[in-house]
Amino acid sequence: VLRATSLVYSSLKFVSSLQLGLCEPDVWRGTPLCMAQFAQMFGTARIPHDERDEMKVSPSPTHVVVLCRNQFYFFDALWPTGELGITEEDLEFNIRSILSDRESDDEPVGLLTTESRKRWAVHRQHLEALSDNNQAIAEIIDSACFILCLDTSKVHTTLAEACGNMLHGTYAVHEKDGKMVQVGSCCNRWYDKHQIIVTADGTAGVNFEHSATDGHSMLRFVSDVFADTVVRFAQSITATTHGVSYLRPVLPETYKQPADGNGPRAGVRKMTWDVDQDLAQAIAYAEAAISDQIVQNEVVTLEFTAYGADWIKHNRCSPDSFIQVAMQTAYYTLYGEFAPTYEAVMTKPFLHGRTEAGRSCTTEYCEFAKTFIRPGATATAKHTAFQVALNAHSAMLKQCASGKGIDRHFFALRAMAN
Repeated sequence: VLRATSLVYSSLKFVSSLQLGLCEPDVWRGTPLCMAQFAQMFGTARIPHDERDEMKVSPSPTHVVVLCRNQFYFFDALWPTGELGITEEDLEFNIRSILSDRESDDEPVGLLTTESRKRWAVHRQHLEALSDNNQAIAEIIDSACFILCLDTSKVHTTLAEACGNMLHGTYAVHEKDGKMVQVGSCCNRWYDKHQIIVTADGTAGVNFEHSATDGHSMLRFVSDVFADTVVRFAQSITATTHGVSYLRPVLPETYKQPADGNGPRAGVRKMTWDVDQDLAQAIAYAEAAISDQIVQNEVVTLEFTAYGADWIKHNRCSPDSFIQVAMQTAYYTLYGEFAPTYEAVMTKPFLHGRTEAGRSCTTEYCEFAKTFIRPGATATAKHTAFQVALNAHSAMLKQCASGKGIDRHFFALRAMAN
């Protein structure tokens, strides 16, 4: 509860700072970056359609949707003018009241968002056609700042298990009414929006809808929120021991007291979908399908501690180029061939810039990999090939970052031709 409260409160401060125009712009090597993505980071939903999905953006979102035990809740958190309308204490009260609701008979409608986009489009159209109530719930979800997923399980003993839960959720098999059914946190999701996920043991992560936002922008949000939670915790210590705070807040406090004195503490409202037999069957199918996908794939994490960016920079190498050459060489060593590879290159110095695809499997990388494993190759030859490969990679990235890449350009031409 405390972890979820802290993260959501800092997240709301971030949303408020955006709406009030108080968010400091990103800067990369002295160059201001385009902040257009942040305007569609919150209050945004990806709406499925038969042919092409729609990005639906609510310019001034004011509420948060919470998923807990597959059930949907929401509460107001911001004023329409952008100021915070909730305190951290109020937020904790809301989260505790949601967790205290033990009813769990609702169908896990969020599972439908794991389906293929065309199949989900059909189900969503049917869902909204069933009742005005369903239409209202869908609108509340679409226009929410973000979704908080409260997972009541704490089965993540390793980092890989935690990452798997944030990526796709976990599942388990239980007996219900004499039948074996698959349930788990994979049911407690809504993948068409940004989700802050917190498990019962306080493990937290973010799963975001990539269509509207790139990793660089989401990382800014995550880093600001994490830093704000740390600073607020440190401020509570200094205030206790010294009676004063020595740390500058990361995100501005914009709380505005309600004029009538009634805060949003009692404002948690539960939303219950109307589901017919066809939708119930579709949900059951989606649950089985996502469970099959989970067990068919393996999530592995690598935490390498032998050396890092400082050591690589000390040896006059780019950490990114160093990692790319390592991956190309490892793949070639394993399989005896090279695979088409790209890494995202930020183009936000340009208006509405997102990314370019930097093709990291260069000729120079291939030559180094062959030299590296060739019997009899001298250390000097390997080092020379290594430096040539790194220099070529860095030059290619600079071209991509300066708008001279080819992938997005040709993709745009193809899209126009179609």
